[in-house]
Amino acid sequence: MDPSPLSIYTYAMNIYLDIDGVLVNKEGQPSPYVDEFIRACVDSRAELYWLTTWCRTSDEAAIRHLRAVGMKPESIALLQEHCKPTNWDANKTDAIDFSKPFYWFDDVIFEEEYKTLEMHQAIPGWIKIDLKNFPNQLKECIELVEKLGDTRSEEHTSELQSH
Repeated sequence: MDPSPLSIYTYAMNIYLDIDGVLVNKEGQPSPYVDEFIRACVDSRAELYWLTTWCRTSDEAAIRHLRAVGMKPESIALLQEHCKPTNWDANKTDAIDFSKPFYWFDDVIFEEEYKTLEMHQAIPGWIKIDLKNFPNQLKECIELVEKLGDTRSEEHTSELQSH
């Protein structure tokens, strides 16, 4: 049985986004390259999720915060459209779907969260963001995320050619 044509567009990966220390730098301003990073995340066709204390079950506080720090309205609109809220209690890792590959962009995680990543052999999924020492780090993250889109395009092309 051939897969549905829509199965080509299923998401192969999740991306989890923190706000402070990732999208917003420690000075309370949008991080360098944040607009391009958000666009790359959306274009990757990965499933996007908030994983931040600003967003638990609803993205209203996250969006208000991003507006308050002066993020571009176009970037905020992309996040509103594509980034889903998560629900977690003490540890952000409670919201991660470990059955799928993922990238989790965060500057600081708790020891318990690190242990959970270890337990799931998922430490490479955590992309540690350090904007203090590497203020343009999101530029490198753009390249990483763009590779997801390239991989999906290759899968899409090879699947179409096999039918």
